[in-house]
Amino acid sequence: MLAVGPIAILPSPVLAAVPTTTPFTVVNGTATWSGSGNFGTVNAATDRAILAWNAGQFNVQQGDTFSFQLPNGGSILNKVGYTSTGAIGTPDNAIINGGLTSNGRVFVLANGNIMIGGGAQVSTSGGLYLSTLAEADNFNFLALGNLAFTGGSTGSITIGGTNASQATANSSQVNVVGDIGAWAGAVSLNNVLVTGNMIVNQKGASTLLLTGAAGTTQVNGNLTVTTAGGPIDQATTALVVGNTTTLNTTGNLSVTLNRSAANNFGTVTANAGAVSLSDRDGINIGNSTVTNLTVTAVNDISTVGTVAVSGDVSLTSTGTGNVTFANNSTVGGLFSASATNGNVTANVLGNIATGTITVPTTSTLLTSISVTNGGTGYTAAPTVSIIGGGGTGAVATATFSGGSVTGITITNVGSGYTSAPTIVLTGGGTNPAAVATASALLSNFVSGLTIPSSSGGAGYQTTPTVRSRLLPPAAPRRPRRQR
Repeated sequence: MLAVGPIAILPSPVLAAVPTTTPFTVVNGTATWSGSGNFGTVNAATDRAILAWNAGQFNVQQGDTFSFQLPNGGSILNKVGYTSTGAIGTPDNAIINGGLTSNGRVFVLANGNIMIGGGAQVSTSGGLYLSTLAEADNFNFLALGNLAFTGGSTGSITIGGTNASQATANSSQVNVVGDIGAWAGAVSLNNVLVTGNMIVNQKGASTLLLTGAAGTTQVNGNLTVTTAGGPIDQATTALVVGNTTTLNTTGNLSVTLNRSAANNFGTVTANAGAVSLSDRDGINIGNSTVTNLTVTAVNDISTVGTVAVSGDVSLTSTGTGNVTFANNSTVGGLFSASATNGNVTANVLGNIATGTITVPTTSTLLTSISVTNGGTGYTAAPTVSIIGGGGTGAVATATFSGGSVTGITITNVGSGYTSAPTIVLTGGGTNPAAVATASALLSNFVSGLTIPSSSGGAGYQTTPTVRSRLLPPAAPRRPRRQR
């Protein structure tokens, strides 16, 4: 006789399944639903169709895929937590824990939260655009094919990580093929890969985290980040951007993107308070207005636009890169820079006060220039002589306008300078009404000297003398100002 012990009856795994009946009301245009098994398709026959989803139905579960098939180049608006007429209704969440695909632009407007869970796969031709900013009126979408993004926030947007709607907790990478945008009171990113561009716009005052504990945020295109009242920060995981990163905060709030040595940016532009950046390679700083700027990179640090800093600047290249701060940029506080194995160049508009400048002993480069007055009474361009300093070969030319020295440009940086050369301007007329003055901080040799037109003075008839000082790296010095 066969002996049979206790039998354990295990529950069958619950398989995700999309709705088989239409889960939405068509508010505008023509659209149909086809759902079977794990795959649901919205077929929109008209561009700019608007769908009001039934409660709890915009829920792409793990293993499921929603596909939006649109007219060529078309858009579709999915309203979640809105009534069948498109008006704001009972709050409801939009959830994407599985797959979402489209041949066009997909908008999800939720009167509630929007969650994209770990492991989700998104692929669109025109982009996926998420908003929890209230927008009952359909006029903007019907007229322009876009949302206004001006209403009050009804919820948050999380992209990546786990959420309560996942049948199985999953914090693996969210893959987005194409562009994605998020507008909400609070936005968070956690282990996300975007092959196109990404827009993040946070209306609330909380800190916006661009990376989370689960993994790196990588945007292969452009990353545009705007906050209305919160600082921008990251976890210890890396932020990687292929092209341009644009950072905007309201009220001079801070940007802190230096918490991972694996960060990597192409070009960064910022309108913010104190900005701190780190990069595993080199970094370019585009047109920016900030209160303080601190950048650490392995290779080159360069300004590719005008950077206006009302406070201090500190730039550090730890590898083989050069540090260049130029393009009519300005510094209101102290300028400090370090290049472990490269050169430091500062060519700014107006006066500059230097902090600590550190370069290798073999480096031969002008590090900063300050012009206090261009003088008056010049009738011709003076001749520039660079004398002494232990080096040879540096050559510079002067320009003048309206009787003032307006610029001195280095045409040959020379070599071997180990102390401050004397810069002498001769000629240019007789008896200037006011003597042009300037000061410069160099490291071993002259590589650039400029006088902004605002400090040119007037009335020069002969060449003035511009005195320049080479200061030791650790000896901060503020230039004397002409009274």
